[in-house]
Amino acid sequence: KPVGLITTHDDELGRKTVYDDVLDSLPKHLKKHKWHAIGRLDADTDGLLLLTNDGALVHHATHPSSKVPKTYMALCRGILQDEQIDQLRRGVELSGGLGLSLPAEIEVEGFEENSTWLRIT
Repeated sequence: KPVGLITTHDDELGRKTVYDDVLDSLPKHLKKHKWHAIGRLDADTDGLLLLTNDGALVHHATHPSSKVPKTYMALCRGILQDEQIDQLRRGVELSGGLGLSLPAEIEVEGFEENSTWLRIT
């Protein structure tokens, strides 16, 4: 998914979605299917996004009860210190009053200029 597209079927603000791009590029015989993303990526995020027309697969892969691990690569501004990384491992306060995130496995993958690459599962 390129930066700028959002992962939703209908956007109330009229922004371009991943489905707009996918449908434009599909052969005619595949356009008749209802496509669903397995997971989501923000508009500001690029990366691999799996699409399927199998609703049961989407449910299994995304529902918390399935406990399917998800791994993300994140480029964080600054060179993160051990205490900052430990805080991410324990969980962080989510915006919008959503509470505390679940603990995560965090591995430092490397550094780039004044940034830290993390693998988060």
